Amino acid sequence: MDNKVPQKSIDDLEVKIKRLEIREKDLKNRTILLTALVPIITIIISVISTYLTINSKYKIDKQDFTQDQITSILKEEPQMNVARRKLKFLIESNLIGESKIHQDKILQSLNRNLVSTSDGIEDFLEGNIFFDKAIKAQDSSKNTTIISSNYKKAISYLSNSLEYDPNNYVARTLIGKSYANLGYILNIPVFHEKAEIEYLKSLEIKPDLSNTILLRVLAIEQISRDTILMCNELKKIKFEDLFTENRNIYITYTELYCDSFVE
Repeated sequence: MDNKVPQKSIDDLEVKIKRLEIREKDLKNRTILLTALVPIITIIISVISTYLTINSKYKIDKQDFTQDQITSILKEEPQMNVARRKLKFLIESNLIGESKIHQDKILQSLNRNLVSTSDGIEDFLEGNIFFDKAIKAQDSSKNTTIISSNYKKAISYLSNSLEYDPNNYVARTLIGKSYANLGYILNIPVFHEKAEIEYLKSLEIKPDLSNTILLRVLAIEQISRDTILMCNELKKIKFEDLFTENRNIYITYTELYCDSFVE
């Protein structure tokens, strides 16, 4: 009996051995590669972590600065129209959070170039129209709803105009008169308080407004009836500066609260 291993079996065995050798070599190469990659991977992770930390800090700084910008704008603009316009411009120009170094320059530029006092003229004129409508309705009608509605619209438009020109003392005086007339019509004392606040703001801008001083005296009469304060204010008035329709009121009040006509 022939015990000789067939050639095919020998060839198959050699192929298997060869494959095992190749696999072993491949495994060794992979081990070497992984060994080499470990420090590289460690460095990459470290760099990424550092980047994320720095980037996170940058985002926090940017958020802080953005908040600073928005806060600055809102502090300057108690009303919202101008503030909205400024913020919209910052967003569209990608200037929100741009750079803390440039904050003052950006805000100065916004005030200088983005807002003009002429922008509020339309609102100012609309406010005048509704104020006149209220006066005419008050003279010809007893419908307090229509009258008070016109005064409130006048206040709204005139207040909007002040966002663009806060030194418009005429607008402030008209707002005060609107509040005062609402106080008389609706018998609500708080409107007289609001009226006096507006008169004071107007007088801060232009202290020698005799007619506005007289209006403030009328408001004080409704609020506290402080006769000493009223007399002191009446003494500031220049009779010749008063409107004709206000002169008799002035004479009556100086005689009533200052014991004599002050001219």
